[in-house]
Amino acid sequence: MNEPVLRLAFPMVNAYLVRAGDGFILIDTGFRSNRKALDAALTGAGCGVGDLKLILITHGDADHSS
Repeated sequence: MNEPVLRLAFPMVNAYLVRAGDGFILIDTGFRSNRKALDAALTGAGCGVGDLKLILITHGDADHSS
């Protein structure tokens, strides 16, 4: 990931991956049905689950927090 902020576009929702020092912050997670796409996007950006320092959910709607 070369940019400090990467938009992860999924059907009907966006999530964002932010580089934070030696790790990442994930803003929103999308629908549960997008899980495989989210995993692939994180891997493609060089972010493993252990690299996530914070997961921030902007609000509790299912498209942002499933």
